Amino acid sequence: MYQPDIQRIRRLVREGWISEHEHPDGGLFIFNYTQKAQYENVWTSDTLNCRGLILAADGTIIARSMRKFFNYGQWLPMPGTYIVSVAEKLDGSLGILFQHKDEYHITTRGSFVSEQAQWATD
Repeated sequence: MYQPDIQRIRRLVREGWISEHEHPDGGLFIFNYTQKAQYENVWTSDTLNCRGLILAADGTIIARSMRKFFNYGQWLPMPGTYIVSVAEKLDGSLGILFQHKDEYHITTRGSFVSEQAQWATD
């Protein structure tokens, strides 16, 4: 199972492969791979798992989303030559449930305060 290293993730933030946004109340951070990582195909364990990954300041996992997934024909290291699963990809917003200060909230993969996150939390 993926165990984030906050220092390594912050280095990737400085390099532009991962974005970081702090919760408005402080103390929580959401990490997401960037368009730069996507367009340059920089897929490491960290960039694949930083898809709405919420960490406390000390690196403790608060919530995690699904890893990055790929469209047919995109880069994907596959063990073997068989298809594991196929699903129809629909557009929409990914909601990630997390608890903060004894309340439950929903965030999108890139923002604690997006319109969709605020609507879902209310």
